[in-house]
Amino acid sequence: MKKTNESINIPEDDDYTLQPILKSPEFPRQGEYTVEDYRALPDDGRRFELIDGYLIEIEAPYWVHQEVQMQLVMQLLECLKQSDHDCEIFVAPLDVRIDEDDRTVVEPDIIVLCNYDKPRDHDVMGAPDFVIEILSESNRAHDLIRKYRKYKNAGVREYWIVDPRDRVVRVHYFEKDEPEEVYPFDAIVEIRISERKCKIDFAVINRKLEQYQSGRRKYGKYPQLTPDRSIILRESLAAYGTSLDVDDDYTLKPVPRTAEFPRQGTYTIEDYMNLPDDGRRFELIDGYLIEMNSPTELHQTILAELSYQIYTCIKQKNRKHCKLLFAPFDVRLDMDNRTMVQPDLLVVCGEKAVNMHAGEGAPDFVIEILSDSNRAHDLVRKYRKYKNAGVREYWIVDPKFRLVRVFCFEKGGSEQVYPFDGEIPVGLSEGSCSVDFSAVYEAIRNYYE
Repeated sequence: MKKTNESINIPEDDDYTLQPILKSPEFPRQGEYTVEDYRALPDDGRRFELIDGYLIEIEAPYWVHQEVQMQLVMQLLECLKQSDHDCEIFVAPLDVRIDEDDRTVVEPDIIVLCNYDKPRDHDVMGAPDFVIEILSESNRAHDLIRKYRKYKNAGVREYWIVDPRDRVVRVHYFEKDEPEEVYPFDAIVEIRISERKCKIDFAVINRKLEQYQSGRRKYGKYPQLTPDRSIILRESLAAYGTSLDVDDDYTLKPVPRTAEFPRQGTYTIEDYMNLPDDGRRFELIDGYLIEMNSPTELHQTILAELSYQIYTCIKQKNRKHCKLLFAPFDVRLDMDNRTMVQPDLLVVCGEKAVNMHAGEGAPDFVIEILSDSNRAHDLVRKYRKYKNAGVREYWIVDPKFRLVRVFCFEKGGSEQVYPFDGEIPVGLSEGSCSVDFSAVYEAIRNYYE
């Protein structure tokens, strides 16, 4: 295990200057807000934390943040599944009322709960055992100072601050009141609360970041199109046929023009990239900007379990030519300038695994997890887009009815429906990979009880 010689006790420089939270016309009662006020915020895609009565807006995560988060979750899941600890992993967005009062709600990037026996009706109540925050330029002081203090005083046992910019991990073992330890991104870092049985190999994460940076330099953010590869689907959505258009769950409502978006149907990727960075998430489909709601705890739990099983299969079957990614990650599906989607989970193989650094082209395998707000969008609109763009296999995971709809487009695309009680083979793996949905159900069964 390597440690740096760095000794850091929240240094006093511009990176870590904690700016005061000012009252504004939008939030004139800073310092007085409650959980009830937090709950009453409009569901417009913006994300906030409530700390000691102050509403603090947090930016949407960026690509490097999501890559680091995914790698951490995969290693944590693998370790905990092999241990005898009764612990669970959750990822943001998930509300944590860390002080169990009405003045603070935080959304850590990753939390681990061990022997959690409190009600699961809405929020996590009390301090998680283990918290990881991944720094970005906009949240450095917030995570390094404000949330550091909150976690320490609330009773978090261990807190890691992962810094992709400086390639270091700051480990705070509050339970034993040990001084901060700082590790570089080539170290194997032990999780203290696991009695050092669980370890995270940051060299693996560092290699992923280097691949990402190499891909960005080589391909750019959005590579130039070549005419023979450009696919522009000009037909109206009504021109496509699907057996899914059967009841009110799947009625595809038109995307209306509004004062905010008066040019629906004519927007481009340039317009998409110029949207304000205010935490709201959109997809661009055939020139239409479609807003997406934030995922629920149920959604994130399913995503974590699916990611773990698919990642494990890729690793165990030595499928080094395949890569697993999850939202939010922009995919220019048609390789034109009118469509950009963010699948919940995607797998790319072969040459695509290189080009996908730039979000270019159709993934090989896509999974979307339904919620009440996105049923028609995923079941009809994105079904059609994935099928016509060249996605080889598409799964629609439906927690409401505990079903999985499987479409192997490269083999004709006929629908197969499976319940949440057995293994489902991944068609494009030719029998080498499957997902055990009984394990998925075990991870979420408390939501149905």
